[in-house]
Amino acid sequence: KEFMQIRNALIVLNNVQSVFPVFRIIGENLVMKVEELSRDHRKDITMMAERCADWLFLLLLTHR
Repeated sequence: KEFMQIRNALIVLNNVQSVFPVFRIIGENLVMKVEELSRDHRKDITMMAERCADWLFLLLLTHR
């Protein structure tokens, strides 16, 4: 996958975290995809993906 596309998507996710995702199923799917990215060999992508996964996971825990 293209580095800049992944990086930009993670930046957008971090910037919309207060209003997105609205539906639980979308959040669950995002957690799975972001966790895949957190195992990437590029350290900057890994750090950004872990940050996204953390807030998504917390969001899912608090909005049952």
